[in-house]
Amino acid sequence: MGRYMTRRLMTAIPVVAGIMLLSFLLVQSMPGDPLRMLVPPDLLQGPEGEAFLEAQRERFGLNDPVIIQFFHWVGELFQGNLGFSFHLGAPVTEILGDRAGPTLILMGGSMIVALTLAVPVGLMAALRRNSAFDYTASAVGMSVIAIPSFFTALAAIYIFGVKLRWLPPGGMGQDGFGDFLIHAIMPIGVLSAALFGPYMRYTRQSALEVLNEPYITAARARGASRRLVVGKHTLKNAAIPIATVTIVQIPLLVGGAIVIETMFSWPGTGLVVFNAITTRDFPVIIGFTLVVALIVVVSQLFLDLFIAWLDPRVRIEG
Repeated sequence: MGRYMTRRLMTAIPVVAGIMLLSFLLVQSMPGDPLRMLVPPDLLQGPEGEAFLEAQRERFGLNDPVIIQFFHWVGELFQGNLGFSFHLGAPVTEILGDRAGPTLILMGGSMIVALTLAVPVGLMAALRRNSAFDYTASAVGMSVIAIPSFFTALAAIYIFGVKLRWLPPGGMGQDGFGDFLIHAIMPIGVLSAALFGPYMRYTRQSALEVLNEPYITAARARGASRRLVVGKHTLKNAAIPIATVTIVQIPLLVGGAIVIETMFSWPGTGLVVFNAITTRDFPVIIGFTLVVALIVVVSQLFLDLFIAWLDPRVRIEG
């Protein structure tokens, strides 16, 4: 297991380095001058405005070649700094750290709700293949995949927040845990609905593949109970692709969180990143991209350990 994990770790290091370089170059190539967006247009008229912009470019090192800026950023990164925000005037580490809690609550809550609903539904659809339940579950799963999250969010805000007034249309709530739960129902519900479709379909497909395996037929022939066949054999062996798609969905989950936080004024990192994109705040965008990449890589490492624990053939063949 130690050798297997070391090999996986050595593979992850160049991946992270490549993501760092690629994200830095892509963000730097975005059109628009981030410093011009910080100053009102009437103050940029004449030589004084240009002199001010030139001084700010020199201050932030934007006059240096891109490769020099990259190595300077990497040097700051090894010191624990993700850069300094142009727009907010604060370290990126501090900005993202202050907003990380609400985002983790939104993403974690949505993932838990989606898995709690999708796994049993997908498993039941596989056990009742070609039944009315299977067709209904598949139709619902495809529907939530096809409908964009922003449209679902708008519909939820209009129906439950404006017309019925059952739930607050935005914010996170500041009057205790009960108020927080009321504010969290719609954001978590909308984001978990977007995750339900992929999770349910992968669960169904994985369970169908496992149910067609010879050892399932042998277990049934030995007189094993339905609960034993489903719980011990089917669900355990179907857990590998389910766990894989859960990790793969993390970047999509982050993208969905940015949309949901913007729509519901949820005070997380997604709202900060959305504002950073509109204002061309390069350090915030690059720092956030790196954090997401590290989360995906670390999650993939834990997934590899989980798969190797479930199936020893993985580490032997690997």
